Amino acid sequence: MFHLHFNLLMIFLKKQFVPLEHQLTNLFSKYNISKALRTEIQTKIEDQFRYLFSNSTPSDLQQQRALYEKNLIQTIRSSLKKNNLILRRLSMAYELLSNVLSLVPFITSKYSTTWNIGQLINKIL
Repeated sequence: MFHLHFNLLMIFLKKQFVPLEHQLTNLFSKYNISKALRTEIQTKIEDQFRYLFSNSTPSDLQQQRALYEKNLIQTIRSSLKKNNLILRRLSMAYELLSNVLSLVPFITSKYSTTWNIGQLINKIL
């Protein structure tokens, strides 16, 4: 499996290198660089290109964290859906400060009992 992934990565990197290779060829022609020097420069740049991009793939730890965060988001969504709640995001930070004592705008549900609980909490505050 790793070998297949590595081969696919190398094929992808080779395709990504083609435009750079074309530019290098144009530069070599324009400045009359010898064939030996062309080969050396191109090989070093291609090796560096492969090294930099092959090391930027996510590690197992990053993949595990991404999976954990994806599952966490799915859990939050299903919990909100199960309880018929809608999560609202404020667009401006100052809107949060102006509504700190009013919980009714943040509690939205299909059922009026949730709205009534929010109003009751506002009266207590």
